[in-house]
Amino acid sequence: MEGTSRTLPYTIRFVGLLGSHFLGRNPKFMATAVDLGRELIRRRISLAYGGGNVGLQGAVASTVFTNGGLVRGFIPGYIATRRVYGPTYGVEHTVSSNYYKYFEMNHAVEAFIILPGGVDTMEGLFTLISWASEGLHNRPIGLLNIDGYFNNLLKFLDDAVRQNFMALNQRKLFISSFFVDELLDKLEFAKAFPEPYRVYPYGATMSSPPSLAISQDNGTHLNSSKTGHVSLSLQEGHRLCRQNLFLISGAEVVLFLLVQYRITLDIP
Repeated sequence: MEGTSRTLPYTIRFVGLLGSHFLGRNPKFMATAVDLGRELIRRRISLAYGGGNVGLQGAVASTVFTNGGLVRGFIPGYIATRRVYGPTYGVEHTVSSNYYKYFEMNHAVEAFIILPGGVDTMEGLFTLISWASEGLHNRPIGLLNIDGYFNNLLKFLDDAVRQNFMALNQRKLFISSFFVDELLDKLEFAKAFPEPYRVYPYGATMSSPPSLAISQDNGTHLNSSKTGHVSLSLQEGHRLCRQNLFLISGAEVVLFLLVQYRITLDIP
């Protein structure tokens, strides 16, 4: 397998995976997905993914699971009940929406890997990048650029920086490689030597991101060094958010409160 020589010990133990539930036309997509699963097994890295047994995500999960690796699938309930993607490998966690899927995966993993995919994959990718750039998490995010699939996306990001629509620090959040082992090495490096700060809207910065967690019950517990401990129901959060933004889901309420008030969420 091509890539770079190792200089750091393996420290990542759990990765989150985003990617298509289709295989795509290029046979290299499937082959590389299987290679990724094998490399995760070799490095003893567990996998969190979007559930099901089909497509590129299914290929990685199947490889990890059948070789004795730990797999956790996070899937919205309305998809799980219809078995749109087939049965999930390993332990299935049913969540209420894609937002909760990303939150729960982010809570469980130490890094993310993005495989080729379409609109759903891009939604997840840009959600994670947005949260990272706002200081809501510091998990490194790696694009497995199989056969140059993400070249146009990377060019778009470079153009956005040149046109001053994106901060350079935001651009640096995108780690990419053509090769499985090299991408994992880059993620290890990013975990060992994280960026000193993340970029917020309006140019504000933060030396370390707040912890991120949410509750899907009626209460969300908030803990802030400025405000002390606050218990806020999602209904109250909705009312607060409707005064500012047109947010509708519990996850979006929590996200807004994090960004607007710089709070840390603490779920016992």
